[in-house]
This record gives sequence, structure tokens and C-alpha cells, in this order.
Amino acid sequence: MNRRRKGPFGEDRFADQRTKTRVVILVAALVIGCSGAMGEELPAASRDTIATGLVFAYGNELHPPYVLAIVGNTVRINGVQVFPVLEESGEAPDLGPKPPPPEPSRSLFALKLELEAQGVPLDEITRRMAAFMEVQEGVDSVKVDCPGVFWVYRTDGTEEAVLTYRTAPPPSMEERCQKEFDKLRHSLESNQILVIASEGTAGLSCPNTREDRERLMAEIDRARKASEDEFRFEYWRGTMLGYRTAREFHRPLRIEEE
Repeated sequence: MNRRRKGPFGEDRFADQRTKTRVVILVAALVIGCSGAMGEELPAASRDTIATGLVFAYGNELHPPYVLAIVGNTVRINGVQVFPVLEESGEAPDLGPKPPPPEPSRSLFALKLELEAQGVPLDEITRRMAAFMEVQEGVDSVKVDCPGVFWVYRTDGTEEAVLTYRTAPPPSMEERCQKEFDKLRHSLESNQILVIASEGTAGLSCPNTREDRERLMAEIDRARKASEDEFRFEYWRGTMLGYRTAREFHRPLRIEEE
């Protein structure tokens, strides 16, 4: 026969335990429900609205507040693509798959990449790279220092340390967009002036002080009023805007700001 145990104050311990179990289950359900709802929202790190700063894009002034967002494999301000920057024609750069690079010639670096792709451990990569270098012309001897480093002693008396640590893979387009998003957000929150220029044209980033702002606006105004000859014969001279950037203010790209 099972007997209920009483607590020190005569309370029913089984009943108390049932109550605690119901509370725990209820709290867990609330946490799971909230997590599911939050997961459906756009991550905060991919979109932000910033009221500070001053932005020009491809010869056009954008208007605050600035809505900074990652859209696919691009970063946009007020709907205007600012990364990757547009080409001079106003077209977006081709981000499609690129043809495979030519087969690398047999070299120390090619050997390193080949061994890494095979999953060879670091100490073995170091040993085999050292052996490869030891038979090269002009090499007197090779000494493995530790996994990841070996020394090459050449016949001309020079020596060189070679690092064999794993080569970091290039950042993905998503990582590049996130890095650019964070950089632009920091610049705008720091009240910077940003001049976004097309591919092959130098942009500009500087403090949004009264002096810098007035100098920049004066050069923009001069570029917009300049004659065609000033750009055709590259007569333009400016302290803040280079020739190609000033030419973009003279003939702005057509963009649609949201």
C-alpha cells in the first residue's frame, strides 16, 4: 500500500511535485513558442534604419533616413545597390558562376592546396612540402622546425621560413555582404559622409564636419556645372573628388531610390 508523504508543514508532497511539473512544462512551451515566432522575422543584422550620416551614390544624393539592407548577394541603401558597386553603365556586375581557373603548375603552393584537399594532417603536409623544396635548384638543405613551419637554406647563404598552416578559404558572398553591411552601418552611425562610386572609380569616406561638408558640396556643385571639355580632356582638379568621381556627379547614373 502506497502512502503519501507529508512535508514538514503537513503539505502533500506529491501534489506539490505535480504543480512544479505543470509550471515547468508551461514555461518550456512559452519559450519554444517565442523562439519560433522570433525565427520568422528578418535577422536584425541584415537590415537597419539610420538617420545620421550623408550618402551620395553614383552622383546622386540619397535622402535620410537611410534604410541599409542585405538583399540576396547585395547590400543596398534606400533600395540602391552599393555593394557590389554598379558598373559605369549603371548595370550590376555579373555575379554568376565563373569558369574554373586554369590548372596550376606544379609548385610548392599547388602541392599545399592538393594535400589540404586530400585532408592530409599538418605534420605530414609540412614534411612533404619540405621534401619537395629540398630537391629544388639553389636549395642547400631543409630543416623542419615544427608542424606548420620549415626552414629553407639556400646555396647563396640566405634562409627562409615557410609556413604550411592551412590556407583559409576565401570568404563567401554572404560573408562579404555582411562585412560590408557592418562597415556601412558603422560609418553611418558615426555620422560619416559616404560617396559611393561605380566600379573602377574611387569612392570617399570622411567625417561629416561642417568644413568637410562645405568643401565637398562646393566640389559637387562645380562638377555638375563644369563643361564637357573639362572631363573630356581631363582638366578636372579637386581636393576631395578625383576626376572619375567628379565626372560621375557631372553625369549621374540613373538610379531609383526607395
